[in-house]
Amino acid sequence: MKNRNDCLVNHVNKMKLLFQHELKDKIIIHFNNPPDKREIIKFTDDFYPSTYPGFGNPYGAFLGADFTDGWSAPIKDIYDKLDSVVYDENNYMMKKMLAALNDYRSKSHAQNDHIVSNPCANGPMDVAETLRGPDIYSDFYDRPSDVVKLLKACENFLFRYYQKCKSIIDHVDGGFFCWQGFWIPDNCYSTSDDVATNYSPDCFKTFTMPVIESLAKRLGGMFWIHLEGSAAHIVDNLSKIKGLALVQYTNNPKWPRGSEMIDVLKTKLGDVPLKILLSKTELLEGMAQRILPGNCIYDVGYDAECMDCVESPEEAGEIMKMANKYRVKNIL
Repeated sequence: MKNRNDCLVNHVNKMKLLFQHELKDKIIIHFNNPPDKREIIKFTDDFYPSTYPGFGNPYGAFLGADFTDGWSAPIKDIYDKLDSVVYDENNYMMKKMLAALNDYRSKSHAQNDHIVSNPCANGPMDVAETLRGPDIYSDFYDRPSDVVKLLKACENFLFRYYQKCKSIIDHVDGGFFCWQGFWIPDNCYSTSDDVATNYSPDCFKTFTMPVIESLAKRLGGMFWIHLEGSAAHIVDNLSKIKGLALVQYTNNPKWPRGSEMIDVLKTKLGDVPLKILLSKTELLEGMAQRILPGNCIYDVGYDAECMDCVESPEEAGEIMKMANKYRVKNIL
């Protein structure tokens, strides 16, 4: 088992090479075990332990929506209340989040065995859909100007919230850890577009692209994005946005697994690194056949479709030995 300092330095160094597109013949491994098995693999993979306060999806609550069991209800007549879609540290849920974030940071420094990462994750369209609810999908056609105004308000809120979180969390060697637990440069923004599962590439191009471009520019110029597998149809447009640093493809029961989409995504995205979920079996078979592309993070084991995970630190250590020796057969 690695010690803390070695694990942290190793992770940051590998992530720097990944973002510089210099891991073309090598891979990065993260054992994505379920919560009850995560501690057994501490310091045994290419990631470093990180955490942030988890309140479900609090974005609507940050902006005045009712919040129950980790989810926010849509706000009625939100288009008439855009003045309320602002960053407000007096909001009860924002106070709760920031207090928890400061508490997590104090504990991480006291325990000295993990890093506090940035909890700001949702993209502007995901926040807009939370506030408006499913009616936003008909609004793309019936009220497009209102959607644009709502998205701008969400952008301004996210800009302030992201900056606030960055001022609290731990920073390491010119970067910090995002909500997915990996190091990113200080000028990189974490976003998502789960809503793209339900809308067309044209809607993404018309409504979402301009807001992501604007936010990325305001926050430093780079961004990485989390995508559900069934949102893969926006990748062509996504690849055109300046500053795209990494794409995470998350398995979805309605879409091919990551192992089946790697070649498609690599073809569309070129040198842009990927973060893809694989089962343990998929990883081992891919390494044995030397068909896994380099410059990728492989999240191994646990997702919505499988529980094929490592069972012990010893097993994790053996897989890491193989991964560290792995070299891509044909560099793309």
